[in-house]
Amino acid sequence: MNDSQFTPALFLLGFALGGLLAYLELLWLKRPLHLADHWSVLVLVALVNTGFIYLLIVAINSYYSLFIVPIPIIPMAFILIKVLIYYVLRRITRSPLHSPLALLILSLFFHGAVAIASYVAFGPINPMRSNLEAAIREKKNRWLEVMLWMSVKMEPNMTILVNEAILARNDDAVRRLINHGADPRQVYWMPQADYDTLWRITQWRLDRGVKPEAITEISQHVGIGYVAVGYGVRELAYCLQKGLEPQKYPEIIYETLMHQPLQTPNVITAEEIQVMKDKMTLLLEHGADINGPGEMQFKPILALFLIHRDLDLSPVLTLLIEKGAEINARSPHEVYPPDRGPLPRGLTPLILAVIQKRPQYIAILLKHGADKTIRDANGLTALDWANQEKAGESIMELLR
Repeated sequence: MNDSQFTPALFLLGFALGGLLAYLELLWLKRPLHLADHWSVLVLVALVNTGFIYLLIVAINSYYSLFIVPIPIIPMAFILIKVLIYYVLRRITRSPLHSPLALLILSLFFHGAVAIASYVAFGPINPMRSNLEAAIREKKNRWLEVMLWMSVKMEPNMTILVNEAILARNDDAVRRLINHGADPRQVYWMPQADYDTLWRITQWRLDRGVKPEAITEISQHVGIGYVAVGYGVRELAYCLQKGLEPQKYPEIIYETLMHQPLQTPNVITAEEIQVMKDKMTLLLEHGADINGPGEMQFKPILALFLIHRDLDLSPVLTLLIEKGAEINARSPHEVYPPDRGPLPRGLTPLILAVIQKRPQYIAILLKHGADKTIRDANGLTALDWANQEKAGESIMELLR
């Protein structure tokens, strides 16, 4: 595939048309026609017809070519060559030809009409890169499949087409390009990929032997850890089977909490909570760090309060603590909630639970030994925050 309209498929079409028209000419000239005796002339006529077809296509696509080969020269050369060929045919066969002059005039117009009509019909599926890109953008994936079968695959064009499919959110086109020989080691625009395409490309790369560590390098900073935990337990298990080593990704538990897909925004089901727990358990069994810091160096137990503010993830909090999460971890930076002003650094999970008025979280943390006396950077304890936020009597009772 390339940017020129003269693709291998177009050359084959031109030669096939030239051969067919040559056969029709010989049927006209020699009656009856014994093809075994005239095959060399058939090939010669076919080549002349094919050249005539290509010259017409050049004239159609580029007016500049007319400065090199003006239009009158094309039919004049066609007629002169055909006269010569008909003369040779008559000498070889030693017999007269049937109406060669009429055929000469007729073929000039008939061949031209057939060539132009065929080219116009073939144009939209001529496997040049612009047609392939248009099919991807317009999601005409059946036409894309036809053109891919007719094209010669080469780089960097295949990579360009995969990235075009990623930008067009055309996962089916990505699938077809993969099946037709795209290179899994090329750099693709993974940050722009949709949910299905991101996993499709990652799985394809793992299947083709690309190491998990290398995937991050060729995915424009979309890490394998991010992809592995952003789907279900089955997908995570597959990545682990293919060589993912969680201990190399300190942030992987944090990413698991942050990127759990939800069927309904801001609503988490019991099944989704279980999936989150199962993924964390699987990662921990393979060496993940329960306290590995994520974005802005926040530990996973803190991320539970900062990311999922509107969801009740009590079972997940319990699992984190039981698996060794640092229950008195402190926020290393100021926190900027969307619904209030900045909060000071040094916040513990217990203080965050108080600020968010989460009595169920407070009870879990205290049950497992959270320290009520720790002060944040402003010198406030969890009880001080409860008084300041007017957290309610039930929370005050838990903290006394």
